[in-house]
Amino acid sequence: MKKALVLVAAVALCGQIAFAEKVAELGVKGGLLLNAGTKFINEPDEEYSDYKKMALGGDIGIFGHFGIAEIGSGTISLQPELFFSFGNGVKYEEKVEVFDDTVTFTQKFKYTSLDLALLVGYDIPVGKARITPFVGPKLGIPIGKMKSTFEVDIDGTKETEKTEMATMSTLGVDFGVGFAIPLGSFVLGGDIRYGIDYKLKPSNAIDEGIRRGALGINVTAGYRF
Repeated sequence: MKKALVLVAAVALCGQIAFAEKVAELGVKGGLLLNAGTKFINEPDEEYSDYKKMALGGDIGIFGHFGIAEIGSGTISLQPELFFSFGNGVKYEEKVEVFDDTVTFTQKFKYTSLDLALLVGYDIPVGKARITPFVGPKLGIPIGKMKSTFEVDIDGTKETEKTEMATMSTLGVDFGVGFAIPLGSFVLGGDIRYGIDYKLKPSNAIDEGIRRGALGINVTAGYRF
């Protein structure tokens, strides 16, 4: 009797999984990044709180969305992503008065990375559409070097110094909520998310590192199988 119940339960679970696996999508994504949480990790937050500026960036890449198993009224899903994230960085600006001159100091850091994320979500049906809260790890592999720009502006007269620094790969996490609307064999959607890295440190600077944090707004387009 117990074996029969176990078999019935297994068949029911396989049926649910088989049903859920019919929800499969592949597509492209692109969006904007607002680097509002990127900061130097070796400096107290309050030290530059008046001077920190939000840097803009973007991302573009591919994604998959696969139903795994039904739980309650929704479906557990996996969403792997591979995308380029460009314009990552941070900007600081400070203005001081020196005699009768206004001196503006601006420091910018910017780099590009190849990011691989594996998001786990819970698809909640809303009519034919769905809403999906999600969370998952993200591996960031810098492409090229981090570019640093230091600029001094004295009443409109500017002097600029540019340097480059080697960077390291990072491990972080993305979390947020997405939506999708099926249109025949296609699906359109988007998401809003926040991503943070544990550490991004120039290999040639012992006391200085950057922790990446960015708010992302993405648009997605995919094909349903």
